[in-house]
Amino acid sequence: MMTARLTAVAALLALAFQPALALSVTSATQFGPPTIRLEAADTLHASRHAFVQLPAGQTALTLPLAELGVSADDVVLGLQPDDCVRLVAVRSDEDGTRWILQASRDVEATLALTYPVDDLSWAIEYAATLTTDGSLDLHASLRLTNDSARDLDDARLVGDFARATLSLDAGESITVEQPWLSATIRPDDLDRSLVYDRARHGDSVVELLTISGDAPARATALPPGPVRIYAAPADGGEFIRQTSIPYTAPREAIEFALGPTSGVVVTRGLEKSEELDKRLDARDKVTLFDLRETWLLEVRNLREIPVDLLVREHHEGAWKLEQCTERCERIDAETLVFNLTVEPGERREITFCIRHEHHQP
Repeated sequence: MMTARLTAVAALLALAFQPALALSVTSATQFGPPTIRLEAADTLHASRHAFVQLPAGQTALTLPLAELGVSADDVVLGLQPDDCVRLVAVRSDEDGTRWILQASRDVEATLALTYPVDDLSWAIEYAATLTTDGSLDLHASLRLTNDSARDLDDARLVGDFARATLSLDAGESITVEQPWLSATIRPDDLDRSLVYDRARHGDSVVELLTISGDAPARATALPPGPVRIYAAPADGGEFIRQTSIPYTAPREAIEFALGPTSGVVVTRGLEKSEELDKRLDARDKVTLFDLRETWLLEVRNLREIPVDLLVREHHEGAWKLEQCTERCERIDAETLVFNLTVEPGERREITFCIRHEHHQP
């Protein structure tokens, strides 16, 4: 393993341009372990800090670029206190690269070295387990993979959703629990329903598990990530399926699709489409028109018990509902919802007509 603390020899060299302030002092400077910011970016960045005694005047500083695996162009050097220490030049020659610092007085300076960390990837992953009492245990973990050729020692990882302190060998992956993103959701805050939503779940009825946004145990924003859903341990703890969680703000509901369900069938088809209210330009060419679509939904319950079914229809652009044979509700600009109770063996047809406004040819 790479040593947990990098040592950079800060060579305070005699500079020819100010002989009166020439120095030939060598001191060892220790950089602390890296702090890496976890963010949605192709390349992450690490920062390390060190303290060094600088005399008044100019100092030539060398940095451990080879140990970090970066070039001088990749590095950003920050200095404190900034009222008396500043970077005046960066010089490279056959002997290497030196950062020329100017101090207005003798001072202990803080060096902040920031550089890219290539081939380090991270993700938040979830496991959701249904329990026998009807609640749900949601566990979050941070998955890290070091595909670089260098070890990370005592790295402090920080981010909006994840944090950890760990060592990670080159080529190693590790999983770290993230308890502040985990929760036990009570049965009263869970809802299991049958849903037909072709745009989101394909052409099958799926069982949907919804966590209420008002759940007290779910007041934390959740980052996106895959989620593996398991049955209750008393029922064998079987893996049910893998789905994903999008970014979910606090107090926003979460939906898990538990997979297609049997015995309830929905077919959907466009019965008719016609252009109306055509608008012409000076050359009698159509510039705008309305499009009226007539849709048919057929719902069949092949089970021996009644089922409650939620049907969602999504339509983009400016539109209005002109006719419907079933009670429905428009819940936002794009979504029409039907709440149906279908009796055993029942076959039901729903026809609705939507007028899309201001279409262009």
